[in-house]
Parts: sequence; structure tokens; C-alpha cells
Amino acid sequence: YINEAQFCLAECAYSKNLFEKALTGYLYLITKPRTIYTEGALTKASYIYFKDKKYTEALPLFQQLQEVAEIPSNKSAGRLGAMRSAFNSLNYEIALQECNKVMSTEKLSPQQISEAKYIKAKSMFETNRLNDALIEFKEISKTAKNATGAEAFYYIGKIQYNKAEYKDVDKTVNKLISYPYSNDYWNTKGMLLLADAYIALNENAN
Repeated sequence: YINEAQFCLAECAYSKNLFEKALTGYLYLITKPRTIYTEGALTKASYIYFKDKKYTEALPLFQQLQEVAEIPSNKSAGRLGAMRSAFNSLNYEIALQECNKVMSTEKLSPQQISEAKYIKAKSMFETNRLNDALIEFKEISKTAKNATGAEAFYYIGKIQYNKAEYKDVDKTVNKLISYPYSNDYWNTKGMLLLADAYIALNENAN
């Protein structure tokens, strides 16, 4: 009865927000051969690690949850959690792999689709897949209706700058400044990027 006892103890601790104590029980169950308690233990343990921003520890648990989950919502949570954990731990190659899994999931909300596309674009940029990232950021800039769209414009300009397309940077930053959902943060970063482009063009007065 050890597995059952560990699970019950962990669930009681979890219900009282004693997460560290709960985690001990869940991790014990995860290391044992699969039982009826494994899926629940993985769901709660991965959540606890993610909540505490321990993304490196959360990632393998979310990936394992994807494999063992029989409940569709838990399988979806495993994919989303793995994508987010990989991205937040700067593991961009894994983030891209998990993005593809998320995008193949049925019944995603519009917000989850937008998040996956954003993580995909940023991960492509960070892994120097600039042409692919440019396509993704352009799509985001057309569909987003929040500050993410402004960020997309900035990264479009950043990619153009990296490719020495300085005149295009000028056009993109002007679109960023006039973007209705932009804010001071992205406007400022855009203006600094534009200044760098002007320096590259020897247009010091601008």
C-alpha cells in the first residue's frame, strides 16, 4: 500500500498548499513503475516546478506526462508545459519541437495558438533561423492585437538590421511607432534600432 499512501499524503499536502511536502510524494511515485497514480503525480509535480519557475526540472516531467497521459486535458497540459518550460529555460531547440506538438493539438484556444506561434518565432530568431523567424513575426504583426504585435515589428526590424537591410528597418520602425497596440518600451527599442540603422547608413544627422 506504499504507493497509495504516498499519493494520499501528497494530495493532502497539496490541498493545504504544502507544495514541497507534496512534491516529495509525487516524485516518489514518478520514479516507480507506472501505476494509477502516475498521471496525477506528474500533473501536480510538473505544475509545482513550473509555478516555482524551476523550468529545467519541470521540462522532463511535462514531456513524460505527454507520454503517459490518458486524459486529453493532461496530455495537452504536458505539451503546453513542455513548450513553455523549454522556452523559459532558453532551450530553444526543444521549444521548437514542443511548439510543433502543441500546434498539432486539437481544440487549442486562440490564445494558446498565438502563444505557440510567438514562442516558435522567438526560438527561430534565437537559433539564427532568421528567414523562417521573419515569416512568423510578419504573421504575428498582422494578427496580434496587443503588445506582442509591437514586439513582432521590432524583431522584424532586428532581422532586417542583421541582414543589412537598413532602409527596410526605417519602414518597419515607422510601422511600429504607428501601431495602435504598441507601448513606450517597444517604441523606445525601435527608435534605438533605427538609430543604429542610420549610423550604418552614415546618416548621422538623422
